[in-house]
Amino acid sequence: MNSNLNYYIYEELILNKLFNEGSYLSTILEQIAFSLYTNRDNKNYIEYVELSNIIQNYNENYPGFYMKVDKLVNNQFLKEIHPMTYKF
Repeated sequence: MNSNLNYYIYEELILNKLFNEGSYLSTILEQIAFSLYTNRDNKNYIEYVELSNIIQNYNENYPGFYMKVDKLVNNQFLKEIHPMTYKF
């Protein structure tokens, strides 16, 4: 029960942090998480190239949306653990 409640609290905090882009951000973060989950190498990080591809694919489907990797890092959704390598 607590884990479900924590999930909803964190989701609400994330969506409120970037109010205008909340739904886009949620989808981008879900795609990043899915990419990490389905990764065959079992790594718990994502490289800049992979991250850029996820964002670019989203931009192609939603032309009015624009986001840079820096925005995810600056708002502490991702942390740069090594140059060009990121982690939740």
